[in-house]
Amino acid sequence: MRKRFRLRCCGSQSKKPQLRLLGGMVVVSLTPEIALDEHLVYAGGLGVLEGDKFYSFAEKNRPYLVLTPFYAKGYVWYSVEGDELVPRTHEVSAQGLVAEDELRLEFNRWGEVSVRPYAYVRGAAKVVFLHVQRPEQAARVVERLYVHETDEQRDLAVVVFGKAASQYIRERVGLQNVELLDLQESWGALAAYLLPELRSRTRFIVHTIAPWTNLTVNADLVRSEVPLETGGSHLSMWTLACENAYMVYAVSAKHESLVKKYSEKYAYKTFHVTNGVNLSRWVHPTVARRLLGGRSLSLEEVRALREPVRALLRRLLLEAKPGLRVDEETMVVSWPRRITRYKRPYFVERLVEEVGGTLRVVFLLAGKAHPRDGDGQYMMRRFMQLHRTHDNVVYMHDYDLEKAKLVLAGSDLLLFTPFPGWEACGTSYMKAGVNGVPTLSSRDGGALEVIRDGVNGWLFGAELSHLVNIYEDHEQVAKIDEADYADLREKFKAAVKLFAEKPDDYLLVQQKAIETMSRDCSIERALDQYYGGFFR
Repeated sequence: MRKRFRLRCCGSQSKKPQLRLLGGMVVVSLTPEIALDEHLVYAGGLGVLEGDKFYSFAEKNRPYLVLTPFYAKGYVWYSVEGDELVPRTHEVSAQGLVAEDELRLEFNRWGEVSVRPYAYVRGAAKVVFLHVQRPEQAARVVERLYVHETDEQRDLAVVVFGKAASQYIRERVGLQNVELLDLQESWGALAAYLLPELRSRTRFIVHTIAPWTNLTVNADLVRSEVPLETGGSHLSMWTLACENAYMVYAVSAKHESLVKKYSEKYAYKTFHVTNGVNLSRWVHPTVARRLLGGRSLSLEEVRALREPVRALLRRLLLEAKPGLRVDEETMVVSWPRRITRYKRPYFVERLVEEVGGTLRVVFLLAGKAHPRDGDGQYMMRRFMQLHRTHDNVVYMHDYDLEKAKLVLAGSDLLLFTPFPGWEACGTSYMKAGVNGVPTLSSRDGGALEVIRDGVNGWLFGAELSHLVNIYEDHEQVAKIDEADYADLREKFKAAVKLFAEKPDDYLLVQQKAIETMSRDCSIERALDQYYGGFFR
């Protein structure tokens, strides 16, 4: 069973799209994924963030070019079959995109490889999806996002993307027209290596914790296709990216400190820009209409703008679980995100089982795991069991961008629970906050910079200044988890009590969330720090 996705494109597609260069220069971004509202092939936060950047450049009509693979079989979706959630592939169509002239790459193992660029354009911003079409062996290595049959297939996907992206930049953009080349994670490092002329204009932007993002590939395989001037049998893409960039960016202040500890050799050129969100994309329309003007909102205005979007979310909850007892007095608490161990989904599981039955709360659990993440797969099954056995739990295994916009805007409290040190920044609390949804967050990532405990949200647990290996340091992890959960539980019960017994005090927290998050979390602030006058 397969699911088909078609890309919806706006505007006329009768002419080949051209990237309009202002002053002849363009920012180029290489990313393994991008989540567009019109193209739903993405795995997580990186893709959504890159989509936010693209839309912001388009709104400003500034030249921005994104190069990313076209994944003919997408990422993963799940079908419910009895008691099981079964991973399935997508079939992704290029309908609605505009085909550009074919790229022809030379590979020793395959001969000529045909890559068809497909373009999506908004204003001066453009996304180019690089679709490997022939031969079949080459097409197979890049047909799915982050899902590969073997390490060799994954390594070949890195080589294919590097060669295709570098050739597109050299032949179609022109090196003289590149203002900056940004590597989103290290998947595009090989392209930077193949474009040494751009080294003084290349930045490496790190979106995950350092060990997690340190992709290592077979150096002999790379050398068989690229004139690689390094020894050894393994090639660190992290090191290759750092060596071929004049600057390295982390995505929050805490993240910067951890990246510098992990990669001391490059600490001198490592800085940070804390992530933001595209407000026009993430502020729900029912909220946005009342936020025009930029003035402070009264508590009654906050109440008035919140209720329509809360009602929409209640309708979605009832569609997911007919008969659910939920009304305007019910507090909806959400835990929506990619399901993997470091995000500690077991914390919300414990809340459901230990205190959920005694509170007038509906728990909304949402998200999916990588098909080969055993921990994540287990927690998906647990969430499904909670959905079936607890009257006040709803699990959305088919969580996507459209649902995210409503869930993050219509909930009453967001839970953000990553293990300290493992979340580079996170943005869900930003998307929630600009809609008046406060977050109860662990002390990690960018949350430390924007959440003021007890003012516009709440913080729980320890703040660690070092990285704990959650896959090996089991005793230390258990100790930290137990202390963090105890604090989470008490803060959670207090927030629920405040919502139920002192609604105006809770509204004040929501008011402050809107005021502070809309000011501090706009992606325009981040893009101004990245690009200065070029973005403005």
